[in-house]
Amino acid sequence: MSGDYTLYFPVEDAAQAFMVWADQSGFEQIRKAPIPDTTDPDLSWRVDCVHRGTMKPEEITAWSKAVYRMAVHLKGRYGGWETNVVDR
Repeated sequence: MSGDYTLYFPVEDAAQAFMVWADQSGFEQIRKAPIPDTTDPDLSWRVDCVHRGTMKPEEITAWSKAVYRMAVHLKGRYGGWETNVVDR
């Protein structure tokens, strides 16, 4: 299973720094993009990344906290995570 995380940053350097951290932390499909026509200067850059792992609540909580803390450290905002449920 995978969790798709979304974050927002006020400047490209912060978005890039998060991407480096995410890559070193084992995240995949890390990408950033400017947010055009934003009225909130704190939401100038968006970063999306994927973490593969289990859907155990303790694992999700640990990774979500780590992502949140790094976003705050870089003056960004944690947008949340999502996953797809697959019926087998």
